[in-house]
Amino acid sequence: MNLKQELDRQKIIAILRGLTLAEAVDVGEVLLAHDITVMEVTLNSPDACQSIARMTTALQGRAVVGAGTVTEKQQVQQVVDHGASFCISPNTNPDVIEACLQHQIIPMPGCLTPTEAFQAVAYGAKHLKLFPATSVEINTIKAWKSVLPKHIKVYAVGGVDETNAGLYLSKKADGLGIGSSLYSSGVDLQELDQRAKSIRQSIAEYTV
Repeated sequence: MNLKQELDRQKIIAILRGLTLAEAVDVGEVLLAHDITVMEVTLNSPDACQSIARMTTALQGRAVVGAGTVTEKQQVQQVVDHGASFCISPNTNPDVIEACLQHQIIPMPGCLTPTEAFQAVAYGAKHLKLFPATSVEINTIKAWKSVLPKHIKVYAVGGVDETNAGLYLSKKADGLGIGSSLYSSGVDLQELDQRAKSIRQSIAEYTV
């Protein structure tokens, strides 16, 4: 599966912070039931690389699995070895971007200002993470996209939930990274199912 195509189609990155190896595949299956096909396992989760590997194998052809909270170059090699298709970072680190491109996986650096966004683009990133999105005005992405190259994608991450997801999409976000309002450490599968349903309903009326 292709990350860009899946985000263009279904809009959501599920941020799986605190995911355990034992629940990884079951969590992935619940998300897939709600057409959430892009899954980010953060590296500050227990056994993160093993979870990525297990999900990549079990959900092959149905999900795009990658790593989050990637802050150092050496982490890129580790997650690639375990099957990650992309790396998402809270910051803009040129070494991480370069390593991702060398391994032919997609980097998504975190940016909060236009300067950081343009720096990330100069380093080779085509997918940018506005983080934390709720710390800036809701029209920020729309303003960025008026000046960034047309092929650059910008995703709202940080504080996105069922109350504002559709609003971010209406303000030109190309997609959404959704964390604790979707998956949180210890959540049971039934609750996860309800959260995923709620998120999907909140953006159902959004028209591309």
